[in-house]
Amino acid sequence: MTFATSDKAQAQTSPPTCSMHTLNGLYVFATHGWNIVNGVAVPKAIVEGIDFNGDGTLSSPFATVSLNGFIIHSSGSVGSYTVNPDCTGTITFSPGPSFDIFVDARGGKQIWMIQTGPAAMPAVFEGTAVRVSP
Repeated sequence: MTFATSDKAQAQTSPPTCSMHTLNGLYVFATHGWNIVNGVAVPKAIVEGIDFNGDGTLSSPFATVSLNGFIIHSSGSVGSYTVNPDCTGTITFSPGPSFDIFVDARGGKQIWMIQTGPAAMPAVFEGTAVRVSP
């Protein structure tokens, strides 16, 4: 019986990292949840475009919102975002809600988002944004 060892060390791969540049292009955010108004859950659903500029700024070229069945169409909102090396970060629409985000480390093709603010309008609201164009 013979045992052999290789003198070639296997390269260790480091975990993927992210930055603001990871998010670049148009994403579609599809989600549903609830706003909490006077202790009552009010249903809310959104399909929204989010255009990330790769530099910490973003715009929303279109959105359709259903708030308790009332439909709102909007466009032109702006905001900012951060992305940490561990692929976590934040999005803040100005004015509007803020989100904690979790970016797909494999090139930023998908983002998981959960609403964290504003405190004056509590919500149970999370969803996924998928890149649809660079």
